[in-house]
Amino acid sequence: MLTPPADSRNCTKHNCRCDYMDMPAASDDQQRGSRPPDLMMTPDVEREVGLWRMTGDPPFAELRLASREYWLRFSTVDLRLVHHVASLSIDLHRQGYDRCTVWAHKMPVLLEIALTNGFVMSAILALSAAHLAWRTRNAETEQLAFHHYGVALKGLHEAIGAFSRDNSEAILAASMLLSWQATEW
Repeated sequence: MLTPPADSRNCTKHNCRCDYMDMPAASDDQQRGSRPPDLMMTPDVEREVGLWRMTGDPPFAELRLASREYWLRFSTVDLRLVHHVASLSIDLHRQGYDRCTVWAHKMPVLLEIALTNGFVMSAILALSAAHLAWRTRNAETEQLAFHHYGVALKGLHEAIGAFSRDNSEAILAASMLLSWQATEW
């Protein structure tokens, strides 16, 4: 089984793009029948995400709150997850249905908070991957959601340990995002 080099494990720790996530699956995984996550990548979405990855210029004006350099640190998979949740939120808003779900109505504010708080971004990535897993019934996509959920929980735990006025919005944002994904009440 292919394992990431030691310094690629730091990508999560430092909340930066990890080229390891863009590598094809190991041949051992392929022999066991493992598949990549099903991210519902249509040719249009693949083109938008690919261009975003190369230029750092997001496909939605709502995501242009951050510099291009900010987006360049994300893997193609993570950009697809941001693209998915942002496009859902934007579509619901344009159709006048954004108040039908709490997350769609709050997503612009949550994305803005996520731009400066990695654990909030991880919670958004988890929400997006969980939604894609629900739609595709794909186990690998569900595992991707669990991965981001775990990173978000770890970051939230650390932020709560250093609670302050400066991180209170991020703590609330991550708590809300993670609670919407809770499967057991």
